[in-house]
Amino acid sequence: MVLFPPTANAVNFFRLTEEESQRALPIGYWKGSGLSLVLDMLAAMLSGGHATHEIPLDSLRESGISQIFLAVDPGFIANAQEISQISDGILQSLHDATPVDPSKPIRYPGEQTLQLREENMRLGVPVDPEIWQRISTSVLP
Repeated sequence: MVLFPPTANAVNFFRLTEEESQRALPIGYWKGSGLSLVLDMLAAMLSGGHATHEIPLDSLRESGISQIFLAVDPGFIANAQEISQISDGILQSLHDATPVDPSKPIRYPGEQTLQLREENMRLGVPVDPEIWQRISTSVLP
């Protein structure tokens, strides 16, 4: 997640400190785009499918898209305690970053999945009242 301050421009943005840029690191800078580029290359090369730049803009013509499943066992590199310390440190650093909107804390993708699933099982799935009204009053053939 890269958050540009309202007064920043692309030239001076990369010269700012973490605090000045409001960026949650290490996700920003070149790492995210570099990883994205490498994953696009790997997916296309290993699957024989299309790379991102080859996917048509017309979604009806979208086919042959590259997909791979990559499994890595970090246990071959480090022990479980070291792996846990690394992941805990990264997530703590993310949570410690200052959000642009203090009422919306920074979260990683999927962080609330289990909590939301339990809540939805207990209370039901939330649906926008206007959409629910349209669904419940529509005539089915």
